[in-house]
Amino acid sequence: MDHRLDNGSGVSREVHAPFCEQHWGKFPMLTHLVFTFERQDEANRFFNVLPKRLSKYGLEMHAEKSQLIRAGLGSAQRAHQQGSRLPTFNFLGFTCYWGKSRKGFWRLKLTSRRDRFTAKLKGLRKFLRDNLNTKHAR
Repeated sequence: MDHRLDNGSGVSREVHAPFCEQHWGKFPMLTHLVFTFERQDEANRFFNVLPKRLSKYGLEMHAEKSQLIRAGLGSAQRAHQQGSRLPTFNFLGFTCYWGKSRKGFWRLKLTSRRDRFTAKLKGLRKFLRDNLNTKHAR
């Protein structure tokens, strides 16, 4: 019997993991997660404990894809005052960055990932060039 989810994930069942002491999280697929914290010490503590908690369920964290990034309104304002920007990060096909809205408020903004978008455009251009003068069967 195949226990794969509809999308082909190798996760065979839902994973229940106590990420916070007060709350339980229920995640059917632990492949794309973002956690946010107000305080840096809480984020560091969580980042250090997360691999241990995931290992209890036979899961592991990808070291190259896992990182702590400063984010939030206060961090964006401080970076702007210092003349710098907060780092961007890629998530689910989007590049996420902090910017100002039209009304002047700081918010998280999204744009398509440039590398994937240009690769798709190149593939489309090649397909169109290859099929420029071909007759289509109707």
